[in-house]
Amino acid sequence: MNVPEALRRTCIAIAEAYHCPVEYVSATWQEIEPDHYVVGGHGGALQQPAKTHPPVATLLCLEGKDDAAIEATLEAAGRSLSEELGLKDNVFVTYHEVGKGRVFDEGAVYK
Repeated sequence: MNVPEALRRTCIAIAEAYHCPVEYVSATWQEIEPDHYVVGGHGGALQQPAKTHPPVATLLCLEGKDDAAIEATLEAAGRSLSEELGLKDNVFVTYHEVGKGRVFDEGAVYK
């Protein structure tokens, strides 16, 4: 599993679906300690069986996209991570809107 390449390709997929320059998309990866992730009452250091303990991705996006664009962005992120990490659709992705005036970037509050 090549995490840096998966993140790079997923950024590209998100940018295409969201219709923004890829330079506006960033991604980080954080490992969870073994048995610090419980699904259905079961801890797991590994994804055993294969359909448990999916990676959790959170998308923080500026408000204003319609439902179709949000769905396309979610699908792009989920499919890319799934393919790049070899997880056969075992990923969990959420989309969170951030309002204008609630983001500080490039030295200023984005309005």
